[in-house]
Amino acid sequence: MPETQREFLLKEHDALRREVEATLSEQENLTRNVPVAAGAITAWLCTQHMLQSWGYVAWYIPAAVLTFGALRAAIIGGIFTEISEYLRGVEDEFHLPSDARGWEHFRRDKRKAWFAKAKGAGFFVYWIGLIAVSLTIAIHYQRTR
Repeated sequence: MPETQREFLLKEHDALRREVEATLSEQENLTRNVPVAAGAITAWLCTQHMLQSWGYVAWYIPAAVLTFGALRAAIIGGIFTEISEYLRGVEDEFHLPSDARGWEHFRRDKRKAWFAKAKGAGFFVYWIGLIAVSLTIAIHYQRTR
């Protein structure tokens, strides 16, 4: 491999690692802040006495916030997958022995099918569970008014 290509790949690898760190930080913030925002909206609605005919619609805002948060989290998951696949290609360019390959190869080789399914199920349960609770509160509000 020419030295210029090697330098380019190493710089690109470092840049992508920084992007992964920033994206992971965004994912953590999203996972924490979106439910807090939905909860704050719900708490505020509980203190209001909206008797107008359109007031019931406001109770669906937390579910909408959670839905958009879940969509963004899914997009971020796709970004991680794309970066991971690309980094494996960069690691392959160095033609290292299998015991000396980078993190992306290690992660792919060690990941079990059950873990990938559990991770997907955890994502599903977390976001769908929050959305379901929010919708339950909205429906309960409609029935009690």
